[in-house]
Amino acid sequence: QDLRHELTHAILHSVIKDVPIWLDEGLAEYFELRPEMEGVNGDHVRRLLNEWSVPGNDPDLAKLESITELNDMTPQRYRESWAWVHLLLHGN
Repeated sequence: QDLRHELTHAILHSVIKDVPIWLDEGLAEYFELRPEMEGVNGDHVRRLLNEWSVPGNDPDLAKLESITELNDMTPQRYRESWAWVHLLLHGN
Protein backbone atom coordinates (compact mmCIF):
# COMPACT_ATOMS: atom_id res chain seq x y z
CA GLN A 1 0.00 0.00 0.00
CA ASP A 2 2.79 2.44 0.91
CA LEU A 3 4.68 1.47 -2.22
CA ARG A 4 1.65 2.15 -4.43
CA HIS A 5 1.15 5.51 -2.67
CA GLU A 6 4.77 6.61 -3.15
CA LEU A 7 4.95 5.23 -6.68
CA THR A 8 1.93 7.36 -7.59
CA HIS A 9 3.85 10.44 -6.41
CA ALA A 10 6.93 9.38 -8.41
CA ILE A 11 5.00 8.76 -11.63
CA LEU A 12 2.97 11.94 -11.29
CA HIS A 13 6.03 14.10 -10.62
CA SER A 14 7.96 12.54 -13.51
CA VAL A 15 5.32 13.95 -15.87
CA ILE A 16 4.00 17.08 -14.12
CA LYS A 17 6.40 19.12 -12.02
CA ASP A 18 3.97 21.41 -10.23
CA VAL A 19 0.96 19.51 -8.87
CA PRO A 20 -1.28 21.06 -6.20
CA ILE A 21 -0.64 19.29 -2.89
CA TRP A 22 -4.27 18.26 -2.43
CA LEU A 23 -4.39 16.66 -5.89
CA ASP A 24 -1.01 14.97 -5.48
CA GLU A 25 -2.03 13.42 -2.15
CA GLY A 26 -5.58 12.66 -3.28
CA LEU A 27 -4.31 10.71 -6.28
CA ALA A 28 -1.78 8.88 -4.11
CA GLU A 29 -4.52 8.00 -1.59
CA TYR A 30 -6.73 6.76 -4.44
CA PHE A 31 -4.10 4.63 -6.20
CA GLU A 32 -2.61 3.16 -3.00
CA LEU A 33 -5.63 0.87 -2.82
CA ARG A 34 -5.71 -2.55 -4.43
CA PRO A 35 -7.19 -2.34 -7.96
CA GLU A 36 -10.21 -4.48 -7.09
CA MET A 37 -11.27 -1.83 -4.54
CA GLU A 38 -11.87 0.60 -7.44
CA GLY A 39 -10.53 3.48 -5.39
CA VAL A 40 -13.06 3.08 -2.57
CA ASN A 41 -11.51 3.49 0.86
CA GLY A 42 -14.21 2.41 3.33
CA ASP A 43 -12.37 3.88 6.29
CA HIS A 44 -12.15 7.27 4.58
CA VAL A 45 -15.85 7.15 3.74
CA ARG A 46 -16.87 6.36 7.34
CA ARG A 47 -14.64 9.04 8.83
CA LEU A 48 -15.66 11.69 6.31
CA LEU A 49 -19.36 11.05 6.81
CA ASN A 50 -18.82 11.50 10.54
CA GLU A 51 -16.68 14.63 10.06
CA TRP A 52 -19.07 16.18 7.54
CA SER A 53 -22.04 15.65 9.86
CA VAL A 54 -20.62 18.43 12.06
CA PRO A 55 -22.12 21.82 11.04
CA GLY A 56 -19.58 24.04 9.28
CA ASN A 57 -17.31 21.10 8.47
CA ASP A 58 -18.44 20.65 4.86
CA PRO A 59 -16.11 19.62 2.02
CA ASP A 60 -14.22 22.69 0.85
CA LEU A 61 -12.16 22.42 -2.33
CA ALA A 62 -11.09 26.06 -2.12
CA LYS A 63 -9.56 25.38 1.30
CA LEU A 64 -7.66 22.39 -0.09
CA GLU A 65 -6.49 24.44 -3.08
CA SER A 66 -5.04 27.06 -0.72
CA ILE A 67 -2.66 24.54 0.91
CA THR A 68 0.93 25.23 -0.10
CA GLU A 69 2.82 23.25 2.55
CA LEU A 70 2.67 19.49 3.01
CA ASN A 71 2.70 20.00 6.79
CA ASP A 72 -0.74 21.61 6.47
CA MET A 73 -2.21 18.34 5.18
CA THR A 74 -4.03 16.88 8.17
CA PRO A 75 -5.47 13.34 8.11
CA GLN A 76 -8.90 14.87 7.41
CA ARG A 77 -7.50 16.82 4.46
CA TYR A 78 -5.94 13.63 3.06
CA ARG A 79 -9.36 11.98 3.29
CA GLU A 80 -11.10 14.93 1.67
CA SER A 81 -8.49 15.05 -1.10
CA TRP A 82 -9.13 11.37 -1.75
CA ALA A 83 -12.89 12.07 -1.89
CA TRP A 84 -12.49 14.86 -4.46
CA VAL A 85 -10.23 12.68 -6.61
CA HIS A 86 -12.70 9.79 -6.38
CA LEU A 87 -15.52 12.13 -7.45
CA LEU A 88 -13.45 13.49 -10.36
CA LEU A 89 -12.57 10.00 -11.58
CA HIS A 90 -15.99 8.36 -11.06
CA GLY A 91 -18.56 11.15 -11.05
CA ASN A 92 -20.33 12.77 -13.95
